[in-house]
Amino acid sequence: MKTSNYIYNLENSMDTLGTMFDFAVNNCKLNGDEYWDMFICSGVAQQFEDSNPKFVVGKSGEEIVYDVFSAVGKSIDCVKPLPRLGRTPEYWGGWALAQYQNATNLSYKSIHQIVSFEELINMYKTLHEAPIEKFIEILNNKKNNHQTYLKLQRERMGLSQSQLADMSGINIKTIQAYEQCQKDIKSAKFETLQKLSDVLGCEIVDLL
Repeated sequence: MKTSNYIYNLENSMDTLGTMFDFAVNNCKLNGDEYWDMFICSGVAQQFEDSNPKFVVGKSGEEIVYDVFSAVGKSIDCVKPLPRLGRTPEYWGGWALAQYQNATNLSYKSIHQIVSFEELINMYKTLHEAPIEKFIEILNNKKNNHQTYLKLQRERMGLSQSQLADMSGINIKTIQAYEQCQKDIKSAKFETLQKLSDVLGCEIVDLL
């Protein structure tokens, strides 16, 4: 059973990420995908994944944007936010992302490999009034159909996941996690990447 504290943190996370993306795109004039990458690289995304109350509850979306800028060494002038009537597509994108991350426990980095912020905004018109379960279903379908470079190289060699595991010495669950974007292969150890590339007859860069 979900506790009231859990629901409170989720609701705050949804609102904060919505405000954060809205402010970054509309007030700081950043590309949504560029800011998403900054959000990940700053380490702040990890704080939201861990439900750190200092970030989820303790700061506004605008403050989070400045925290991200500080962490990645950016100095960007932003227009002070003005009251708006209704939610922007960018707010909805961040709001929906927070719900999807909570539902799947995927990292924001893994989610960004599945969908771009531009794609999220394009979903706004048809999905912003739909139940959030519809959005989650669509992203899950994209995740299941997502062709990672590892999977493409494995299939090029005509190998099953179990065959690749046996030949490389890499646990099959690890291979599955990389192919399903549950783990980010770009964060894999060099030794792991070397073993996979040796079996697949490709360069390490071809897997990233």
